[in-house]
Amino acid sequence: MPKGKSEKSGLLVKVTEETVGDTRTVTIEIKGPADMFLFADMLAQRKKIQTCPAYFKTAAMEATKAYLESAEEVISGVNQDQKKDSADAKDRSGKRGRKSPEDRPENGIPPVGLKVKPVNVGPVSAAVTGD
Repeated sequence: MPKGKSEKSGLLVKVTEETVGDTRTVTIEIKGPADMFLFADMLAQRKKIQTCPAYFKTAAMEATKAYLESAEEVISGVNQDQKKDSADAKDRSGKRGRKSPEDRPENGIPPVGLKVKPVNVGPVSAAVTGD
C-alpha cells in the first residue's frame, strides 16, 4: 500500500491494489483540506475546467495506459537489444582490414597519439592535444 503525503500541500494519497479472479482493482484515495478544492470546484461549476471526478478519471486512464505501455517498451527494447547483439556479432566475424571510407576521419588523417587532458575553463572542461 504505497502512501504519499505532501507536507506543503496537505494532500494525502493512498493507493491500494487487489486482484480477485480475473479482475484487478486499483484504488486511489486522495485526501486534503476541503477549502483547498473550493476555488477549483467553483471554476468547474462555471464549466471553466473539468470537474474533479472527470479530471481524475482522465488522469487515471492516461496513467494506466502509460504503465502498461512501459512494460511493452521494456519487452520491445529487449528484442531490439538481442537483434543488435546478433548484428554486432556478425560485424565482428568479418575480416580485419582497411576501414571503409565512411569510417575514416573526414580529413583523411587518422587520430594517432591524441590524449585528452582536463582543462578548467568554467562549466565545460576538456582539451585535446597531439602529444
